[in-house]
Amino acid sequence: MAAVRYWDRQRIDLDAAVVMPDHAHMIFRMRSGASLSGEMHGIKGFSGSEINRLTAHRGAIWMDESFDHIVRNEDEWEPKIEYVR
Repeated sequence: MAAVRYWDRQRIDLDAAVVMPDHAHMIFRMRSGASLSGEMHGIKGFSGSEINRLTAHRGAIWMDESFDHIVRNEDEWEPKIEYVR
């Protein structure tokens, strides 16, 4: 979670996040100049390095693929936030 919070209010505006045993859900808005692929690379890279360091694991932690969804209006927003909560 620290990897997501690190960029909050700098490159993203974090609205909700939860880390599950084998995946994570995040809802955030991109700030000017940020790219989704760049943000996900940074979050996965930092958190993967920390997990490996803390568990003495080696190798990839996260899948290369992200299953992203763009929330386009208020009707979609609340159900997504509630799901993550």
